[in-house]
Amino acid sequence: MAKKLIVFMVLLIILVLGVSLYFTLKPEKEYFSDNPTTWVEKGKITSSINVEKASKGQSFDHITSVYWSIGGTTTAFFYKGFYAGEYFEKEYAKDGEVLLRIGPNMNLNDGIIEGFAVERIVEGRYEVLLFVDEDWKRNLPSTNIVWGRTYTREKAFAFNEISDGIYMDLIEDDPKRFSFNHLQKDSGIVVGDITAEQAREGNLEGVTAMFFQ
Repeated sequence: MAKKLIVFMVLLIILVLGVSLYFTLKPEKEYFSDNPTTWVEKGKITSSINVEKASKGQSFDHITSVYWSIGGTTTAFFYKGFYAGEYFEKEYAKDGEVLLRIGPNMNLNDGIIEGFAVERIVEGRYEVLLFVDEDWKRNLPSTNIVWGRTYTREKAFAFNEISDGIYMDLIEDDPKRFSFNHLQKDSGIVVGDITAEQAREGNLEGVTAMFFQ
């Protein structure tokens, strides 16, 4: 009887450990899902991009920039841009009214143009995930993405809706724009009403765009 009880207790412990291990590992697999809809966290007023989920744990938001850990180095992409040709950092305001904001938190219909980008490496590819809200699509429908070490790459933003009022596109970055173990960046990712030619020439007159560099 005692022997059977011991065997039962051992089997029970193995079962409990097995179940615990399953539920410990299973959420981790789902947490870094490749489904973009799982990266959006909806609130009553704003929707937020979960930076950790989108980047597979490689990046995090730091209010005025996004930090990316790569190759033992942490590098930062600062939130900056131009609104109708005027330079700004993080957000652009005129007469006390915010008109454009960069960051992972977006209010979809408040009239403020909002966008965000995050980078990650997946199977050796440098991927940049780009997000904009409904206000962006409404006000800048002809948005382009411009990138590359010398700004030679350009494509129209695809506006793939991943959640209500949140749109995403993805590009493969040019790793040659990085140097000194990714600490230095020779160019950035530009998203807005701009062309590759304008970016190369530094012609930003009248341009509305966000830069990540």
